[in-house]
Amino acid sequence: MGRDVKMLNLSNNQLNQVPLEILNFFTRGDMIGLNLSNNNIPSVQEQFRVGSKVEYLWLEGNPLCEELEINDYIKKILIKFPRLLELDGVRINQHGIIYPIFKHFVVTAQKKTKMVVEKFVTMYFNHYDSMPRTKINMFYDMNAVLTISTDFSDCEDLAMPHYAKCVRNIMHPIKRARTENKMCIFRSRNSITNLFEQFPESTHDVNTFNVDVLKHDSGQMLLVIDGIYKEQNQVLDGIYKENYTGDADNKKNISENYLQFRRTFIFNIHTANGVSLYHITNEMFSISLAERERKDNSFKFPIRKMNNLSLINPDKAEIKSISKAFKHLTMLKKSEVER
Repeated sequence: MGRDVKMLNLSNNQLNQVPLEILNFFTRGDMIGLNLSNNNIPSVQEQFRVGSKVEYLWLEGNPLCEELEINDYIKKILIKFPRLLELDGVRINQHGIIYPIFKHFVVTAQKKTKMVVEKFVTMYFNHYDSMPRTKINMFYDMNAVLTISTDFSDCEDLAMPHYAKCVRNIMHPIKRARTENKMCIFRSRNSITNLFEQFPESTHDVNTFNVDVLKHDSGQMLLVIDGIYKEQNQVLDGIYKENYTGDADNKKNISENYLQFRRTFIFNIHTANGVSLYHITNEMFSISLAERERKDNSFKFPIRKMNNLSLINPDKAEIKSISKAFKHLTMLKKSEVER
């Protein structure tokens, strides 16, 4: 048995810990599959190094599987094995989602519906979180309509002025007037894109997403998504930039807003050259401050944007390989590449 082994079976061996020396030997070779099922491995966090090459993994029948909820189990495993395609015989990560999102399909969960929704969630929110947001334009119909509502207090509006002038709220005297006078309705894809361009840089945590598909037929899809995102508080950020002398991480936490959102999308579907094209014709975007519990449970795992080409928790060998290739391509010095 040499390094050309692709699938390593260590199941039913009463292992209390992962045999790292054995795994390190095989992961330097061609191994892409690892079976550790039916052993006594107690923990994901303490036992595993990052297995960057492993695509197929079996862990069922270990104590670590009994102590975690299924979503936490998948998330923790994917941090250690970012290229994983199949876990315990079940395929994951089929349509580009880094971590599975919570899905509640009110209509029949057909394969096509799953594929369309997961592609949209992945692409849309990666483009929304990438500055500038100009590419968000392609998701909307030429005559798309958007409305935004918030439940912020007057003090919260002062801290987030980018929302204060463009939102509706029938419970607020000033914002109710906008609703009654049909103001703050953004019509056309260009006006929607221009509005989003004015909002601060953001990061969505897809691990917090709940997705409801209320309708999906040949002509229309109705999609509701809620979850947590964070964005820079530009008002506080400007104040702290001048006056704050404390810890940098604490400064970052203070100057970030954690927000809870619900976005209702209506898609028009038409066919061109045998391909179904989806465009957003209507959107309702609701925003509120995230509840403490939801805030504390968000952003616990690495968030990778598709537009950022980087490794998650690379080991020394991966860093060395990437640095060597980058040095060759850019002609930079070793010290410059490592920075």
